[in-house]
Amino acid sequence: MGSANKFSRLKYALALPNISRKGVEMIYNRIIAVFVILLLTPVVAFSDDKSEIQTLRDKIAKLEQKLAQLADHNAQLEAENKQLKSPDNRIFAQALSVVVSTTPSAGDDNVDPALNEIKVKFSKDMSDKSWSWSTAYDPDAYPAAQGSPHYLDDNRTCVLPVKLEPGKTYAMWLNSEKFGNFRDKDGQSSVPYLLVFKTKE
Repeated sequence: MGSANKFSRLKYALALPNISRKGVEMIYNRIIAVFVILLLTPVVAFSDDKSEIQTLRDKIAKLEQKLAQLADHNAQLEAENKQLKSPDNRIFAQALSVVVSTTPSAGDDNVDPALNEIKVKFSKDMSDKSWSWSTAYDPDAYPAAQGSPHYLDDNRTCVLPVKLEPGKTYAMWLNSEKFGNFRDKDGQSSVPYLLVFKTKE
């Protein structure tokens, strides 16, 4: 009903009471098109040069493409911002990284002396080539290293190649009061962790 009244009013406004509905719709659509062009291009120099017309069309197409890209980028930023504002995500992002697991496990008194790697996994992605495997209490309790530490592809698990002896207690700090080079991607030192285990005879 609203659409019919709209076209009826347009017929009489244009003093064309006998024109068909299809004709009124055509005039209406052309008026809308003119308004759109005027809004997009406040000043248009009319020209018969087809190259200039094509150039204008290309510019409008590029503008529409850029507007679409900006809209997509803005939507992505809004989604990321919403996620960062989540209390859980904000707390996790600000929290220091912690050790979540080790191999062997802390307190294990039945470790196979043939184990040749000590692994420690952190709660966050860590900075590569930065670690602090430190002695604890007795330097003799630190395992003999058989190579350089390195991170696995998950960026959270650091591996220290070692050679263990049977029937011996080992202890080491993963970060400590003096050394804090186990750091996450933001450069924050991980919470110190004491790893103590014993190999079986």
